[in-house]
Amino acid sequence: IAAGGAANTSSALPTPRCGHSLSLVPTLPPSLVLFGGSNTRGALNDLWTLDPETLSWQPAGAVDGAPPPPRAFHASAMVGRTLVVVGGRNGYEYLRDAYTLNT
Repeated sequence: IAAGGAANTSSALPTPRCGHSLSLVPTLPPSLVLFGGSNTRGALNDLWTLDPETLSWQPAGAVDGAPPPPRAFHASAMVGRTLVVVGGRNGYEYLRDAYTLNT
């Protein structure tokens, strides 16, 4: 196993967080999608992509329709090119919803 380097800090970076999800998008070249989590300000619902070749982050941009509400400690998985986000916690209550985001 070969270790990679640190993320490219010359690009934009997501804020530090915990309880987020990171899912592989099966494209060529592949990318990773980071969603949500929480930090000292509360739950997040931002969406970022990471290029594993260059280790550079990019904000995913605007979402068509209503994005999922902020959440942490949720589950997510890629189904084809669709990110499915389920449940989690918004800081006040447990969530029992599901959203899909097409990549």
